Amino acid sequence: KDSFYLGALGKLAATTITYPYITVKSRAHVASGEKEGMFSSFSRILREEGWAGLYGGIGPKVTQSVITAAFLFAFKDALYNATVKARRSIAKKA
Repeated sequence: KDSFYLGALGKLAATTITYPYITVKSRAHVASGEKEGMFSSFSRILREEGWAGLYGGIGPKVTQSVITAAFLFAFKDALYNATVKARRSIAKKA
């Protein structure tokens, strides 16, 4: 249960921190014309569009990422606990 919430919280933080980088990288990938550097692209977007330009569209990405991470961590814990239980059961029989 804890791993579900911790996985969700960790992914929420990670996505929130890295999303501006993903935005800049995605825009640079599809841009035509002269390429500009990462820092100058970041600065230009922030200056022209504000923080909304860097975080536009984050809602669906956060939702998908958080749900995926939460279930992944919960499944990992359940699988780990089942494996430990099975190994202990085998060890008792030996």
